[in-house]
Amino acid sequence: MYSSSYSQAKLGPLSREQLHKPKGKSCGYYMRIIFFFSSLIQSLIIVSLVLFLIYGQPEKSAEEKRIKELEMGFNMLSDNNVKLKKEKGELGVQLSARTAEKAAVEREMMKLKMNFTSVDQDLRRKLANSERAYASAMAMARRPSPPIQPP
Repeated sequence: MYSSSYSQAKLGPLSREQLHKPKGKSCGYYMRIIFFFSSLIQSLIIVSLVLFLIYGQPEKSAEEKRIKELEMGFNMLSDNNVKLKKEKGELGVQLSARTAEKAAVEREMMKLKMNFTSVDQDLRRKLANSERAYASAMAMARRPSPPIQPP
């Protein structure tokens, strides 16, 4: 139709050529993004596990709890044993003091018993002598006195 040096717009299926071709992103690009984020997630998981192992307080097992309870019970019994041994020593000292005091009191009591026995025997002897003297005085008083003769 026209013969000109300028190109004419093409209409139809052949005219679908793009004026500038955009750079398409290939499958490799998307795979690199996926691998990057998956490795980032793995690194974060590893770091969180390491931090948990360092700073976390894991739940103690039943055996560890039992061991801890047994250690506490043993410590309490050891303390109680030490206290009882100390108390036993103090009571032993008190017992020896009381035993010595008892022995001294028993010796004093034996001296007093011996003194009492000797005083009792002395008093009984004096009482018997006194009763004999009284009886003889009474016997003399009952006898008629002999007549007094002049000299």
